[in-house]
Order: sequence, then structure tokens, then C-alpha cells
Amino acid sequence: MRYKYLPEDFVVQEKLVSSPLPKPDKFRIFLLEKYNQETLKVVEKLARFWRIPMIKIGIAGIKDKYAHTFQYISTPAWVKKTPKWQGINLSPAGFSSHPLSAESLAWNAFTLVVREIKLEEKPTVEHRLSLLKEHGMPNYFDDQRFGSFVDGEWVGKHLFMGNMKRVLYLYCKSHAPEKLVSDILSSWGDWSRCLLLSQKACWHAGERVFRFLSMEGHEKGFRHAVGLLDQRYVLLVANAYRSFLFNQALSLRVKSEKGVFLATRAGEVFVPFEKKDLPREGWIPAYDMPEEDPYLQRVLEEENLLLSDIKIRGIYKTTIHAKKRSLWVYPEIQETLWKEDEYFPQTFKLVISMKLPPGSYATLVLKWLAGSDNSFEKTNGKSL
Repeated sequence: MRYKYLPEDFVVQEKLVSSPLPKPDKFRIFLLEKYNQETLKVVEKLARFWRIPMIKIGIAGIKDKYAHTFQYISTPAWVKKTPKWQGINLSPAGFSSHPLSAESLAWNAFTLVVREIKLEEKPTVEHRLSLLKEHGMPNYFDDQRFGSFVDGEWVGKHLFMGNMKRVLYLYCKSHAPEKLVSDILSSWGDWSRCLLLSQKACWHAGERVFRFLSMEGHEKGFRHAVGLLDQRYVLLVANAYRSFLFNQALSLRVKSEKGVFLATRAGEVFVPFEKKDLPREGWIPAYDMPEEDPYLQRVLEEENLLLSDIKIRGIYKTTIHAKKRSLWVYPEIQETLWKEDEYFPQTFKLVISMKLPPGSYATLVLKWLAGSDNSFEKTNGKSL
């Protein structure tokens, strides 16, 4: 079995809490249709096209890259001209008195395809589907959240530990223009040369950082230099690592005799066959979490951290706080349809229409349905 064989095998459409207004207001709303494109890279590209700071473009959520997605963005009301780029289409949708944010999203609607299902595998998939409808599944974060897990290193963990020079290095490794990465990393520590390279490549983020570091007396001002990065990046890497901690604590909490381990970019998580007795919500951790969680404490000990370490220090107007998240999710499956698979002869495909609340991951549903038989009956013998 396989999923996301084609981008159109994963279609997602946002539904906003409030529909865009027909009359002009402070912000213009566009429907962004993208095909096989990363949300933040599209937003960065649009910011350059409109010559506005990236922060001026509001989004309600980050959508998968390898997919066909429909999501809304907000811009200043004066923005009208739209680019004509392959794989990207912008349509005027109306106006709003407020920029879009995560609170603007009501739910996501998905059309998903699982392919290459053999005849003998259909009963297993049907059984897993029935378990999903009856019991739901743990509300884990999935790979889309973990883009800042770079070569086995958590940028967010370095941020919390105060390793700001390493944060900058990993930022350049993952965000510098591709043609520039090798030269920047080989010149690391020679800030004047890094500045010159960034200027030649018109990489504005690099210019800001290396201009500061190349000034006399600022050679080791790495915390301030991190503060010169886009605030959304700093929060993204912090939240990615916190999401990993949440996943691992939840996985320990729900671990039972029968279930399946699902792989994520940041490690395996456990899905039991039946829902355990759980609190409705758990914490995405931060230094100000008001209650103790023994499962989280075990994870923090393995990470050699204290809860008080989960804090952004010394970066202007960039803070995090403990936040509650549902521990369990019930996908609203509206329709399932079996068809012959046109790409894999003598096999079937399953087309699923469903809704998920904001922050829940359809890719985990696909992993659950398409998990291999030899992983399905695992027990506590495998550590997380």
C-alpha cells in the first residue's frame, strides 16, 4: 500500500471561522491554490513579489507540500496584482477587518487516496477504518511540524539551551539560497565574508545577521543575531521541538499491550487499538505549565532538560507559553469509496473524504490505514 503517490492524492481545503466580507476593509483575502509547493516558501515568494514584509501576509495554517491544497491568506487591502506562477493560483475571496491567523481556521476538509491495496489487504484496511471511526486516534503532530529537525538536531532545543551560534548555523544550512549554502558554511566565523556573500546573492536575512556580527565588538552577539531573524522562524523551531516533547509524552501515556507504532520524522509514536481513559487535553509544554505531567517529566529527563528550560530568553517580543491541546481526535469521515487502481494493475485504491479540526494531521490517518502488517500487532517490546 502507498499514499501520496500523486499530489492530487492529498487534497485539502480550509474552512474559515468567518467568511470573507464582500465590502472593502483593512485586509484583502485571497484563496491560494497550490500544487506541490511549501506554504512558507510560497508566502516568502509572494512577499518579494508585493514588496512587503513576510509578516504582513497572514495565514490560518501551513499545508502539506506534496499535495493539492486550497488555503486563505490575508494581505494589506491595497494589494491587488497577483502573479502567474506554475503550481500557484491566487483568487480574490473578499476582505476582513483582521489579518488571518491560526484562530481563523474552523476545520480542514480532505480528499485522500490510499493506493495499491491488494485484494487480500482490503479486510485489514476496512478493519482499521472501522477502528478509526469508533475509537479515533491520539492527536499527534506529524512530519509537517518537524521541518526544523535538521540532520538529527533540534534547532528549537539549541534555542532553549542557549546555543545561539548553532541556531544560526542550522538556519543558514536550511534557509540560505541553495547556491549559497556551501560558501556560507565554509566561511563560517568570517562574518565579513559571509556578509559579502549574502549581499552578492541578495539574501536579505543573511545580510541583516552578518552585518551585525561583522561589526566590531559584535562578533559573538549570537543571541541578538538570532533576534534579527524572522520572528515566525524562531517561534516555528521552538514550537516544533515542543511538539516533539508533546508527542513523546502522549505516546508514553497511551502505550498498551496492543497497537501499532507509526513512524514520524521525529521518532515513532504509539497508536493503541482502543482509546484509553485519558484527560481531554494535555499540555504543549513551556516553562509556565501550571501542573505536573509524569510522562512529560520522563521525556524531559531523557532530553537532559528541565521544564524551566523551555523558554525563549533574551529575544525581543518573542515568547512562548504552555498551551493545551486535545489528546485525542475523531476524524469526521464522510465518505469512503473503493475503486480499481488505475496506476497499479490488479489492485484497489480507497478514496476517503473527511474533516479534521485545526492542528490535526491527515497524514497520520494515512499512516494508520496503510501501515504494514508486520508492524500492526507490535506490543511494548519496542521502545520509543
